[in-house]
Amino acid sequence: MKKIDEFDGLTVHGLIADDDFIRWVYSPDEKLDRQWKSVCEHNEANVRVVAEAREIVQAVKMRADRPSAQARAHVFERIKARISDDESRPVVKRLWSSPLLRIAAAVLVVCIIGVWLYIGKKDVSFPANNMALDTGKGVIYLNDGHTLPFDVCGRLVS
Repeated sequence: MKKIDEFDGLTVHGLIADDDFIRWVYSPDEKLDRQWKSVCEHNEANVRVVAEAREIVQAVKMRADRPSAQARAHVFERIKARISDDESRPVVKRLWSSPLLRIAAAVLVVCIIGVWLYIGKKDVSFPANNMALDTGKGVIYLNDGHTLPFDVCGRLVS
């Protein structure tokens, strides 16, 4: 509770924002009634300000934004029904939700590509006896019996 001296220079806006004043307007008790009567008696200018603020507060019925008990019960029932519906459904887990599964899939893809490249590689090898080198010239013997002569720089010689 405030001291009487604190109520000097009252304004309507200040009273409307004061919780004690609003409580006194809506449900006055003996203590609040004594306080506001003494405020009015203390300063004659406060009488007009208090009367105007009281009129405004009574005209504007302030209510707490709370739904009615019936509305709350209805929402609660809907939530309970939704929860029981959700409990009856099977839990579906996404295939890619596990990071370990993603890593295993990536490793598998890399392995499959490696095996595919290894198997698909053509064997291109020449037996050592198919090539004879002599002084500055070379000859490649092909499987069909033909030969390809070349010089030291690797150019074919006709």
